[in-house]
Amino acid sequence: MGGYGALKIAFKHPELFGSVSAHSAVLVSNLNDATVPGWRLDMFVALFDHVFGIKQDMTYWDANNPLNLAKDVSKFQGMKIYVDCGMQDDYGFNVGLQTLDGILTKANYPHEAHLYPGRHGWDYAKQHTGQSLAFHWSVFSGK
Repeated sequence: MGGYGALKIAFKHPELFGSVSAHSAVLVSNLNDATVPGWRLDMFVALFDHVFGIKQDMTYWDANNPLNLAKDVSKFQGMKIYVDCGMQDDYGFNVGLQTLDGILTKANYPHEAHLYPGRHGWDYAKQHTGQSLAFHWSVFSGK
């Protein structure tokens, strides 16, 4: 849940961050849109309920969903944003990335959003960590 957490914390507390990046973040407008292979469905549902308390309180999910938090970019204070996801993401998070990109683009908020070939997992993250580190280096060095 690293990408989701990074975006959630940065979007809720932009005064603490100059930039944020996420690979394959849990970006889901509607939980029914997430695609989960059959054998992982029970694990996915249990994990989401444990982490987000969805069965107990959907308002918590809504209040912390990066897609909802991004709807008011006036709070971002110029924070730089980089996100990427694999086009073949196993959970459909690539659709959420496109949604976030659309929200930020419509608000004319500068950001980087990339869809690369690949699936969800460590192999994908390992292949694209260099791009997010270069993004942060550019932000920190003022280039």
